[in-house]
Amino acid sequence: MSQAELITRSSLAKPPDYSGCTTAVGSSVTACPTSDREDDSSILEVYFTDPDGAVISEITYEEEVFLVVKTKNLEGDDVILDFLADGGDFTYENERIGVDNVLKLAVSAPEEKIPLVPIPVWTSSPSPMMAEPEQNKVGAAPDTSIKLLVTEAGGPQGQGLESDVHYDFWVKSFNRPFLLAEADKVKWMWKIEGGYNVKCYGDVFLKDVDGVFMPGIKLSFNPNFIGKKIFVMPYMNSPTEDVSVQVTIKPMQGTSSGERETSGAWPITDVWTEAHIKKYNDTLEQKGNAYKRAGRKFTCEDFALTTAMDFAAENGLPFKFTNGTATYDAASEKYDGNKEGFRNDVLRTSGAPDFQNDANAGRISALEAAPGSIILNKNAFWDPNRATHIQMIVKSKDGLLKILQGNFDPSASDRITSGDSLVNPQDPGYGGMPIEEAYYIPKDDVYWNKTKNRYMENFSKEKHIEFRRFNFLGMNG
Repeated sequence: MSQAELITRSSLAKPPDYSGCTTAVGSSVTACPTSDREDDSSILEVYFTDPDGAVISEITYEEEVFLVVKTKNLEGDDVILDFLADGGDFTYENERIGVDNVLKLAVSAPEEKIPLVPIPVWTSSPSPMMAEPEQNKVGAAPDTSIKLLVTEAGGPQGQGLESDVHYDFWVKSFNRPFLLAEADKVKWMWKIEGGYNVKCYGDVFLKDVDGVFMPGIKLSFNPNFIGKKIFVMPYMNSPTEDVSVQVTIKPMQGTSSGERETSGAWPITDVWTEAHIKKYNDTLEQKGNAYKRAGRKFTCEDFALTTAMDFAAENGLPFKFTNGTATYDAASEKYDGNKEGFRNDVLRTSGAPDFQNDANAGRISALEAAPGSIILNKNAFWDPNRATHIQMIVKSKDGLLKILQGNFDPSASDRITSGDSLVNPQDPGYGGMPIEEAYYIPKDDVYWNKTKNRYMENFSKEKHIEFRRFNFLGMNG
């Protein structure tokens, strides 16, 4: 059996040399050599297997797994296994691996296997919500050998829906309790009665169904479908009319199926409350992951703004944002139901410094940083007090902050087609990039960009960071 020991992160003489690291497939566990050797030595591969040796690309629920580390010419050296992003999700020799710990592996062979026990995260009722095991562990763990299937769909069943108005559809139940990684894989199709299946495109969200958050999607239908019966089908394996919401489409009237007015960018039927803000914070990671799966690209400020505007639109809430051009208000009659037009106006005219406006985002202390909080980087060489980058905190666990962020693509300047190409999400020259994932430990002031595999000490000082959060309550006025 491999010789490994759990040690505190602070006991390391220096942080691991991240330039020689390898990340395990399907995980954020990173293996790093502790010595800088100039010979032909390296970490070749890191991955998980089940007890029978089958490679696991995505850990759901196993009683035991093995972390396999393959190396070349590293016998006699140590390798640090850093569970920074997955800290708290495994135990080694009955001790939980937290964010303050790392595993030190004494390499004695080209292939080492370390036995680990995943800490399961599940519920006895269908819910993709993450929580501590003691809160989630109700009844038996789900039997993942049983294929997960959608058993009931929710939505405006049997109603006549107006064209060009957005409606919510969601999963009401699955055939068994499920894991977060499984729930994220729900797909959507729609079809006209007697026609072909068509992939759904719409904003995804989480629907609170009797206290359980379930996957949902927001859809609208073209006037060409007026008078047609349509099946909206959520599925895991293959779509079927037996598990669908059946609706018919009718011409749009002055208002939609309820009392929603359409003079603004979207129907505003409610005001921001602390409960709405909590829901935004709690679902932010899910929303960001949905954007990632869809391959969407953002600049840093556009990612933060899009999460907030989409949430507001999905929940019938107001949204205002002030920048150097104007104060943009989703209630403005000039948008008359044009959500995309409003969103694009906000995104193409806003930048990182606009988040320093207290009307947009109020300042908070580092101790208050939590999901939904914004990290401003202020490291412009010409003005150290001016924000240049925006990062969104989407998860907090044992002193570790998970970050999702957009960024600017330096090569975008080669695609400029107009004066605002770089900042206009609807332009081919848009400078957005795929969403990046990063982690920050405020206690140690250590930052790691997982996507780019970049490590930074003294992060708060290097980037002159400042914490803020959206002033949602101020948008009610």
